[in-house]
Amino acid sequence: MLVFAISLWYFVCVGVLLDHGKVFREKKVLRAKGKLFLLVLAFLAFVVCCDRAFAAETFQFAVITSDDPSGVAGQVGSEAFLLEVSDPDPGSEQVLFTFKVLSGDYAYDGFFIDGVYFYDGVLLGIAELIVNPVEQVVFMEGATPGHLPGIDLATHKLVTGYQLDPLDSADADPASAINGIHVGESLAVLFDLQSDGTYEDVIAGINKGSIIVGIKAQGFGTDDYSEGFTVVPVPAPSGFLLGSFGVGIVGLLRKRKVL
Repeated sequence: MLVFAISLWYFVCVGVLLDHGKVFREKKVLRAKGKLFLLVLAFLAFVVCCDRAFAAETFQFAVITSDDPSGVAGQVGSEAFLLEVSDPDPGSEQVLFTFKVLSGDYAYDGFFIDGVYFYDGVLLGIAELIVNPVEQVVFMEGATPGHLPGIDLATHKLVTGYQLDPLDSADADPASAINGIHVGESLAVLFDLQSDGTYEDVIAGINKGSIIVGIKAQGFGTDDYSEGFTVVPVPAPSGFLLGSFGVGIVGLLRKRKVL
């Protein structure tokens, strides 16, 4: 947003000078100003792309089941659960998925994520399951149930799934499942990609729906409701918006015969 604001400010300044500054009425000076603006715009777009290469994309979740007839569990999960997707080492053909449960004042207490699922796309397999013993989050490969509740098995192929380590947990008492991802805790999964896969492919796949990342959570309310959730695609990135802005500016400058 800062880059976009700077470019907008620059254009406004140039526009004012073009409309009111007599010294800029000569065509050669106008062309020079237009070319200068395009160079600045290209540099800003380059900065945005570089920044995106090291920044994490953040996704929220939406419920796809209805175990809780009131819908409260789904609302709580959509507010509390978050996924960050990042490129830990550009060019390494790996992507890091970090699942988080945010702190907040929720209608239900004691809920936690007990399974994560990955479907389709350029995902190849697990490289490393990064757990934090301090947070008492312990997961293992192989989710139960074998598929994300509510997922359409006819259109999505499971790559792999992970569940909390059943040691030190008990299904009869959700609050004792200490190895799940509770409020304030997180789990990171480092994924290998197919040989031609990139971080950008993963982000695009999530936004297009060709890669599905889901979670199963339980412990909602005294009835121990369990729900399935999938990531929600995000709007077009700032780089795309900046590019669209640049195309519009070029058109306007051409109308003014600056270019």
